Amino acid sequence: AKQQEQFFAAVSHELRTPLHGIIGQSEYLIQDFEEDQLCSEAKATLEMILQSARSLSLQINDILDSASLKEGTLKIRQEKVDVSQAI
Repeated sequence: AKQQEQFFAAVSHELRTPLHGIIGQSEYLIQDFEEDQLCSEAKATLEMILQSARSLSLQINDILDSASLKEGTLKIRQEKVDVSQAI
């Protein structure tokens, strides 16, 4: 169980680090280029890269949460949620 937790921690770090770089660079390119400097096709491609990286990051978090749930180490925090924003 301890080895599995260490494995997930190592894998998540190895996956998250480049993903956060991809997300950050994509956001930078989308935001910092003027409309005339970035053709619509390039912007659409960058937005697809950004969405894919964010989706993959969420999936990694879900896998880690699942492993933590199995091990009984998942920490749940309560907070208020605006349901109209979630829909």
